Amino acid sequence: MEILNNTKSIASAWQSGGRLKTHNNLKFLRYWWEILLGDGRWKPIEDGGSFRRWAGNDYIVVDYSPAAISAYREKGGLPNQKLIDKQGITWNLITSADNAFRIKREGNAYSSAAPTIISIDDVDISDNTTVLSLLGQLNSKSTAYILEGLNPTLNTTIHDVTRLPLFKSSNQIALIVTENLSISSADWSESETAGSFLTFSLVTNIAEHTVLVICHIHRRISKIRVTAKHPFKKLATWWHKIQNVPKKCQTFGLGGH
Repeated sequence: MEILNNTKSIASAWQSGGRLKTHNNLKFLRYWWEILLGDGRWKPIEDGGSFRRWAGNDYIVVDYSPAAISAYREKGGLPNQKLIDKQGITWNLITSADNAFRIKREGNAYSSAAPTIISIDDVDISDNTTVLSLLGQLNSKSTAYILEGLNPTLNTTIHDVTRLPLFKSSNQIALIVTENLSISSADWSESETAGSFLTFSLVTNIAEHTVLVICHIHRRISKIRVTAKHPFKKLATWWHKIQNVPKKCQTFGLGGH
């Protein structure tokens, strides 16, 4: 409680980005693979999704044509147009576990299912220390503990997050979060629903090493047969040489420690 009372809150430097509400998701929302890419009509939108920290869950797009924007505006569904395209931090409104905070990338919209905060001051995208430091803080165990005490319900609102204490930005934290973002983005790209998906790394590794592994196994078995009359020497020789199977093949139980 002392930290909450004596430390500036996140609300002192970050603000709600509002939300884009279509009032008809069946009409205006699509998966990215359902549309014609590059026609300028569709805009990526943060819309909740599965539990993912740091990055990912960006597979939904929203109709952002002039006619659609007009429809949203008529029903009060447009967020602040000065904020919608800025970088920020987003999370899932509803969760039964700890919250998972992610980067809201430049150009992405955001719905009510993905509350989003934007820095009050313009953030230099080339120097993301402020954004990355806060993202690291929000994904920490201490934040999860405080949030559980402030709001033990399934919904985590903008108000819940912005009244958390705001700690000083740190280059060290920013470097760690940058690495986490890189790992999370690479992991997300392994999903077939990701726009950056090309192929499974598992399949790539199989294609790269299958011939080599078969060759190694064949040679080991051949040498085991040749030295069958020396069982102890045979076993020691086989075990020593099988360690040379590429480490990437250990996943398949084909050698290594």
